[in-house]
Amino acid sequence: MAERKMGPKGLLRKANSATVSAIAFIDQHREYLTQGEVSYATAAIVAKVDNGELYPTPALSEIKHAVMSHIMMVDLLKAQESIEKPKKVSKKPFSACIRDGSGNVLEDEKGKELRQNFDLPQRASEWCDRRLFEQSADCFGEVFHREVHYEFVNRDDSLARILKPQRMALHKTNKPGQTKLGFGVKAKNSKATFSHG
Repeated sequence: MAERKMGPKGLLRKANSATVSAIAFIDQHREYLTQGEVSYATAAIVAKVDNGELYPTPALSEIKHAVMSHIMMVDLLKAQESIEKPKKVSKKPFSACIRDGSGNVLEDEKGKELRQNFDLPQRASEWCDRRLFEQSADCFGEVFHREVHYEFVNRDDSLARILKPQRMALHKTNKPGQTKLGFGVKAKNSKATFSHG
């Protein structure tokens, strides 16, 4: 199995939950900090630690700040690109996606987001049911109408709908007391009298 590639968000997550000392963290991730994506901002901090100009604990704080600034800058650039790029508008008004417990949209095995467009909200909910059946317990579905939240699809409810036994009617059964047809000719004997006067 290939080792997962380190990214800025992963590094920041590890830095925030570091159970080791600051110097141990810097040594463990030295290669990424000096040659990776964020090295333009973090290599100088690591060099100061190596030269004794900066203690490891404040250096770790500076590294966290530099990495967070990098992440925010990248997100800002992506947002500007998406605004400038003409957005494809789907003719289908409803869309659905599958999210994990953190709220991130899940991806399939090909790396494509689990997101799809639909004509009707029922179709979107049914799609969520089928996708949630394969996911972990903390996942949920979300349905949108023209990019506005429409409904959440709970995984437990999805499982109940999918695993519900189908009723199979082999023949029609009449309810007790239902012996006559529901409609038809209803005739009663009646007596007619005429005056003889």
